[in-house]
Amino acid sequence: MKRRIKAGIGLFSMMLVSQSVWVHAAETPKIFMEVADYHAGERSLDVSCKMENGDNVTNGKLRIFYDAEKLTLTPSEAGEALSGTMLEVNDCLTGNKPEGEMVVAFASAESIPSDGSLLDMGFKLKDGVKEGDEITFQVKAEKLSGDNGDLETETPEIVYTVGKEQAEKPGGQDNDKKNQNKTDNDKKPSSNSGGKSSTKKGSVKTGDETPVAAYLLLGAGAVAVLAGCTWTKKNKQ
Repeated sequence: MKRRIKAGIGLFSMMLVSQSVWVHAAETPKIFMEVADYHAGERSLDVSCKMENGDNVTNGKLRIFYDAEKLTLTPSEAGEALSGTMLEVNDCLTGNKPEGEMVVAFASAESIPSDGSLLDMGFKLKDGVKEGDEITFQVKAEKLSGDNGDLETETPEIVYTVGKEQAEKPGGQDNDKKNQNKTDNDKKPSSNSGGKSSTKKGSVKTGDETPVAAYLLLGAGAVAVLAGCTWTKKNKQ
């Protein structure tokens, strides 16, 4: 009987350990803006919308905000991670978006690279903007999906100091459900001219949730069975 109890406890412990390893192994995709180059003579910036840890991503919809009071957008193009995919960009140059806002939608039959640039953009500094001034960039993942469903996404805010470096402000995790009714035809600009999204930060369910409750119930059931076996043996004695 003692062997059965030890075996049951050992099995339950292995289940908890294996489940814990699975949870910690998964990494949250991160999408952010990065200033790649500053051209002082041309007063221009090369900026990329990049992704990290985007395993098994096949499609998505992003909303990008930049400081329209300090920057003028020039034509953009697909980054290396979206090469060969279906890509739609709606901005002040190609669609109906106001200055300071862009909408990017992409889809692929296969998973795109987990790390790399999604969109490469160019900006001209407006008159009056000088080195040392701060410029804010923000991207919101309204939709990011893969083979396992919707993905929780980290989207930090980026503050770039002209001629120097950029700093990252911790951001929340985008909520697809709160943003799913937003369409590319809306013409309402961001309420913050500094490029910050007005979307509230939240938590997104991935569609592949950890069944912690099920494992606890299973463990409780195993303990009950073992206790019942012990009671039965005592009665026979």
